[in-house]
Amino acid sequence: GQSCGQEDEHGVWGGAYDWYPCSHARFLQVDNDDWINNTTYCAGSDSVCSGDVIVTVPKVYWSSPGVLRHDYPQDQAPVVPQIEDWKWLWMSGDWAVVVWCGSNPMLEYNGAFILSR
Repeated sequence: GQSCGQEDEHGVWGGAYDWYPCSHARFLQVDNDDWINNTTYCAGSDSVCSGDVIVTVPKVYWSSPGVLRHDYPQDQAPVVPQIEDWKWLWMSGDWAVVVWCGSNPMLEYNGAFILSR
């Protein structure tokens, strides 16, 4: 699928940004009690970047119990609206299991990961 990367008659789609080295997400409280997910990643291999670090900063808020919505503003996503819902399935100590699904006008995508402090 597109989110896993592919090459076809339209060219190469890198996709799979979540596996990039040095990928991380930091939840930060900003002015007026708003929150963001400061997300950075870069291309490369073996945990070594080989290009520029890419930064996105979607706004985040609890849309329902256990569901953290990521809303990407116009300047943070190539196609808007782009919305992701992160569903927190399990938390214990410093660990959490999260599944997510997102969409924009061009595609729907999803995945899962483990978060740690």
